[in-house]
Amino acid sequence: MDFLTTHTNYTDPQGQLWAAPVFGISYATENTNQNAGVALDFEDMLTLTETISKNRNVNVRFFYWPSQETKDTGYAPYILANVLTMSFDFNASGVEYENLTLKEACFYYLQNTILA
Repeated sequence: MDFLTTHTNYTDPQGQLWAAPVFGISYATENTNQNAGVALDFEDMLTLTETISKNRNVNVRFFYWPSQETKDTGYAPYILANVLTMSFDFNASGVEYENLTLKEACFYYLQNTILA
């Protein structure tokens, strides 16, 4: 299992400051779809233009330990929850998510959105 060790301060939803928490993914799911279409260019009446649009939505739940030491000691991790639910939903259709696996996309979102 992969973990993300941060080297920045993190204040959890209860207001507790942690210096270097270690994050993991409890679960993650993604739904993807692709829409394709063709349209005739009415100026030359010969050219068909193809358009493709892709959509990737992710749902993920993270957990964390306050430090590497608490993880290594075997203490149970905390669940990282947002205000409304116990998981996070995000759209991973942007260029920053291209070619990222589901796990990589989740950690990217964690680092660049949740912890940013």
